[in-house]
Amino acid sequence: MKTILKDRRAARALAFAAALLAPLPLFAAEHAAGVRTMTVMSGERGTGLEVTVWYPATDAGTPVTLGENIFFEGTPARADAPVAEGRFPLILLSHGAGLAGRADAMSWIGAPLAEAGFVVAAPTHPFNTGPERSAEETMKLWLRPADLSATLDAVSSDDQLSEHLTPYGTGVLGLSMGGNSALLLAGAQLDPALWAGYCDTMELNPSLCGWVRMSGVDLHAMDSARWAGTAATRGCALRWRSTPRCPT
Repeated sequence: MKTILKDRRAARALAFAAALLAPLPLFAAEHAAGVRTMTVMSGERGTGLEVTVWYPATDAGTPVTLGENIFFEGTPARADAPVAEGRFPLILLSHGAGLAGRADAMSWIGAPLAEAGFVVAAPTHPFNTGPERSAEETMKLWLRPADLSATLDAVSSDDQLSEHLTPYGTGVLGLSMGGNSALLLAGAQLDPALWAGYCDTMELNPSLCGWVRMSGVDLHAMDSARWAGTAATRGCALRWRSTPRCPT
């Protein structure tokens, strides 16, 4: 992978992601990395989600470079290339919040995984970056696993991708706040009181908690029932072809 890290935070993020991927089978780069975008309807949000999908592809398609941001150089891929022959495991990918809070900003890991034989689907979680960035919306953490679940349903029924997916082995990967989303989807429980208390002192996490406080958001006043219900209702939302697959 020829991605150039631009600062130490990016290096730590890459090291963390590498640790998460360690249990996955090791594959050589056997394919080109195809990429396409699709719009997925979110019943939870009542709007469409922009989803970026990287996948093993042929050498056709239009060469593009995705994911240029303050942390990483862009990563090459082939836009709208035909899917390579075969069946491949699916990985759901959740980005963080902030300056690189978009799905295509995760191309540094999405494209190499596609080259190695995985289909990687990443929704752009709304209100996490850019001019629309909102502390209040970003802190509605129960919406993120719902985004991932909607993405899973859409990709597994997509005309171009569904026949190339293995019927087992779906994984989930996240970076920073996306790691939280992955854990919630898998059934982790979030204690809203502890989360709000963590941010009571901005020094603990000035980039996130300071932004939340300066935006006038009171985490103690947010819908604790929705937060507390994340594991019970959203953690069991991991579905394969609309069949519930809840942790035991």
